[in-house]
Amino acid sequence: NFLWPYDRNERKKARPKFYFFDCGVLRALQQRLNDKPTPAEKGFLFETWFYGELCKIRDYQSKDHEIGFWRSGNHEVDFVISSGRGPILAMECKSSSQFLTQATWQAFQKKFPKVPLVIASAVEKKKRKLNNGLMIYPWKEALNFYKNF
Repeated sequence: NFLWPYDRNERKKARPKFYFFDCGVLRALQQRLNDKPTPAEKGFLFETWFYGELCKIRDYQSKDHEIGFWRSGNHEVDFVISSGRGPILAMECKSSSQFLTQATWQAFQKKFPKVPLVIASAVEKKKRKLNNGLMIYPWKEALNFYKNF
C-alpha cells in the first residue's frame, strides 16, 4: 500500500511511503523471517502493522476517512487521518520509549492547531499525558481511540 502525504501540494514533491500488507511477507522476502528484528526494524514493523490495523478499522466501520502522513522539512508524523473537511486526527507510532521531538510537535501544532495528535506506543502499559500535552496510549488503546473517534 502506498501512503501519500496529507497535503495535496506536497504529493507533487514528495514520494509516498510504501507499506507491505503484512510484516511477515516483508521479512520472508528479505529471507529474515527467523531473524530477530533490529531496534530500527522494530519501529518500521510496528508502524507497518499499525497502519494495516488503522485501515481495517476504517474499512470495517465504513469510515469516510483518508490516511496520509505529514512531513515538513525534517519533521514527520506517521498518520494524518482526514475527512472531507480536512484532518481530524494524527497518530505517531513509537516502538521504544523515545517520543516525538518537541520541535516536531510544535511544527505540527502550528500547521494543525485543532487536530489531536496521539502517540501509539508498542511499549507503554498505561495511557499517560506528557508535560507538553501529548497523550501516549498503549497500541491497543490507540486503536480503540480511532475506532471510537
